[in-house]
Amino acid sequence: MVSVKLRSGVRLASLGPGMEFGEMAILEQSRSADVFADTPVSCLELPLDSFADYRRLHPET
Repeated sequence: MVSVKLRSGVRLASLGPGMEFGEMAILEQSRSADVFADTPVSCLELPLDSFADYRRLHPET
């Protein structure tokens, strides 16, 4: 479980298994919130160049 919080500390959301975050940062190169682990978590990282390749090959997504 992770918490998504504004820099002011206001909690925006709690995310559980299978949920994603960081899409604004990868699309717009800016972040609007921080994510903190509330419990032990495992995350997958998608490098920007891999994401760009995917979007180029699959523009319908």
